[in-house]
Amino acid sequence: MTSIIVQALLLRALDTLPTDLRARYEQEWRADLAELSGMARLSWALGLTRASRRLRAPHQRALARTLLPVFALDAITLAVAYFAAFALRFGGDLPSRYSDLFAQTLPAAIAGGLIAVAAVRGRAVSGALLATLIVIAYVALVQPVLVNSFEGLRPLNLPASVCLIFALLAGVGMTITRAGLALLRTAAQQTH
Repeated sequence: MTSIIVQALLLRALDTLPTDLRARYEQEWRADLAELSGMARLSWALGLTRASRRLRAPHQRALARTLLPVFALDAITLAVAYFAAFALRFGGDLPSRYSDLFAQTLPAAIAGGLIAVAAVRGRAVSGALLATLIVIAYVALVQPVLVNSFEGLRPLNLPASVCLIFALLAGVGMTITRAGLALLRTAAQQTH
């Protein structure tokens, strides 16, 4: 029974390591395991959780440093794409009710877009399409702007052209910014 627990702890610790470290530490830890017996094996296996956490920490910090610029550029790109979608649709002469709609939905476009891109694991085009759907759903559910009509107050929906332009510009924009960041990283690595 102890052997099963030790193996489970070993496999769990290996699974939490970054992929580039797994083969090396699997070999080392299995060799260490072969040298131990009895309760020493269990104690050693319990310590692997802490060891894998310490080994993973520098990789997590490095990943956070690489994702932060992408995250910031995605937020800027989503905001610019959303603004440009309204500007292109209305030719720069935005009616006040659509100006209100833009102002009320811009945070949803940015936050929803960042969540969408994270949900699709950073794929820019898929994230832009999902972001567009999130904004449409937000407008439909929250109804941030109401306008007078013959039937009384009704929610103002996003024009389909704004949705289409936003999806296109956000997808293309995020693809370009990510390619630019990749080129900068490659250039920086070659200079070192």
